[in-house]
Amino acid sequence: TFCAELGTRRSFSVPHVHERNTYSERVWGILLRPMRTMLAHAGNDSVFHSLWPFAMKQACHIHNRLPSRALDPPMSPHERLYGKPPGLDDFHVMFCDCDVPLHDGEVPSKLSSPRVKAVYIGYDERRNGHHVFIPELDRITTHLDVNFDEHRFSKVGSTVAATKPPRRHREQRDMPVPVNRSTLPNPRAPVPLVEPTGDDVTV
Repeated sequence: TFCAELGTRRSFSVPHVHERNTYSERVWGILLRPMRTMLAHAGNDSVFHSLWPFAMKQACHIHNRLPSRALDPPMSPHERLYGKPPGLDDFHVMFCDCDVPLHDGEVPSKLSSPRVKAVYIGYDERRNGHHVFIPELDRITTHLDVNFDEHRFSKVGSTVAATKPPRRHREQRDMPVPVNRSTLPNPRAPVPLVEPTGDDVTV
């Protein structure tokens, strides 16, 4: 089969039972925590949330270069694979402001700046460059000549709420909702009488 050709062993579990997918859930937890930290540090911008695949790739890139106690002696997976410590020169703050040069023919005039503002979205291991998002051109590309401003995060989209309204627990869904009786009308209060007028019709 296709999975056998790739050396992949298929396994199945009961739906919605996370305890059966221990390894998968563990990997998701390892990657989601730094992803949430990156997005929160950058201001929870909605555009940055749409770029979550780059945040996950950067989280994986960082994790593979951190020391692990699972290896004996403790070392990073990168060092175990390549036999040398990883370089840290390519690490920059995720979603920070930066600027990159424009290509030939994209500069509006000779008086315009030859560089454009962009957002850093991770390291490109395949091309040994830097992924950037250029809001002005609505473009995601890779550049090598990048000037970083790692202390500034410009707002590109709207802010995503950090929390959701509280949900009722499953045990509380069948319970009656508490009512503030002070706002309800008093059933013992006298009903005012309405005097008939000339337009009223008595049957």
